[in-house]
Amino acid sequence: MSSTYTTNLRLEKQGSGENAGSWGDRLSDNVIDLVDQAVGSYTSISLAADSHTLTTNNGATDEARSAALYLHGTLTSSVDVNIPDNTEKVYIVRNNTSGSFDVTIKSTSETNGFVAPQGTTCVVFTDGVSVNPVTTPVNQTTGQPTTLSATTINVPTITSAAISGSTINDTAITGGSVSGTSIVATNITAKSTVTFESVVSVSGAAIASFITASVSGDHQINLRQSNNFFVYTKGNVSIQTPLNITQGQSGIIYVVQDSGGSNTLSFSDVWKFPSGNNPSLTREASAVDALSFFVRGVSAIDVAAVKNLK
Repeated sequence: MSSTYTTNLRLEKQGSGENAGSWGDRLSDNVIDLVDQAVGSYTSISLAADSHTLTTNNGATDEARSAALYLHGTLTSSVDVNIPDNTEKVYIVRNNTSGSFDVTIKSTSETNGFVAPQGTTCVVFTDGVSVNPVTTPVNQTTGQPTTLSATTINVPTITSAAISGSTINDTAITGGSVSGTSIVATNITAKSTVTFESVVSVSGAAIASFITASVSGDHQINLRQSNNFFVYTKGNVSIQTPLNITQGQSGIIYVVQDSGGSNTLSFSDVWKFPSGNNPSLTREASAVDALSFFVRGVSAIDVAAVKNLK
């Protein structure tokens, strides 16, 4: 009776009466050593422009049997690492490639698969048909969870129970979108632009921080930093065209005189005032004037001044 092989790890099952006098060697080489490979070894795969399919061999060393996959090389295009169909297994995957391209872990006949983010280590499971992550990828340098680089995460609700921990790391969601009926969280901090495409209802307070500067001469505010600004004069001040002008933004600039109270204020042409008349500062020690503004366009910021607040 001839040997057969197990389905998932391709280990030799010797037939009855087969390999007389050598069955022990075959047991060691074709079963025990291969189990050791499946439990404790890794396969190193160099990637560049071509996809790679893991090798499979009955009763002999192969790539698909390894416990872990170490991916490296400089990518010149997006590539796939194909796990042969009908393989049911768990893999530890470390993506140490470079180059701005994706590495997708998938079954051979699978369409999408799982994109393993560069610089991370994760655990994936294949049921013989598709590949799915078991854990959130962990950044190899920081040890922190990072992104699942899916195009869209569609869920009815994300609640505090669904995301454990106090922080979603900067790289936790890259590209794509999070869509659903609601997102419930105690605190959400965005470090870039957040765009709302429908009505925004705020049941509590909406608070913008103040940006403070003590200046003399030319001064340029950055409208991406805040809506609210304090300008403490240390001499005559000229307010220049702001950075990051965005149509529709509004806010306020408080101008505070120093203890001398004699400083003047001028503006670049982008700032527009009633009848075209720039307001003069209240020239008293520590006087406070307020300039409310609305960005009508990239070349027009409308201003209304309220002087000498006391």
